[in-house]
Amino acid sequence: MTTPPPRSGVVAPPDPLPKAIWMPASSSAKLPSCYQGSPLEMVGEMGMEMKPAKPLGPHDTIDTLLRFLDDERNIKIKIPGQIPEGPRSQIFVSALLVTGVAREMPQA
Repeated sequence: MTTPPPRSGVVAPPDPLPKAIWMPASSSAKLPSCYQGSPLEMVGEMGMEMKPAKPLGPHDTIDTLLRFLDDERNIKIKIPGQIPEGPRSQIFVSALLVTGVAREMPQA
């Protein structure tokens, strides 16, 4: 009898990705946050919410949020920085959904 290999703990994101996601309120955000559009547009909205002194590009937004998730919530997500912003945004939104940080927005 063969023993099955151990589970990796990797959960597949929804395919296709939802057109809108939301994140529950937290200690720093008193209301839920909602994002819609392509993953790149969602990341752009997240960057604008941070109200930086100068606008953040998609790579900087993702890097900032990855550090926040690691430091504040002990959620470690590794996304290579060398890939184009569109695919990197898709991976990031997928990771938010898989980890439960974000949820698919219910359809009306």
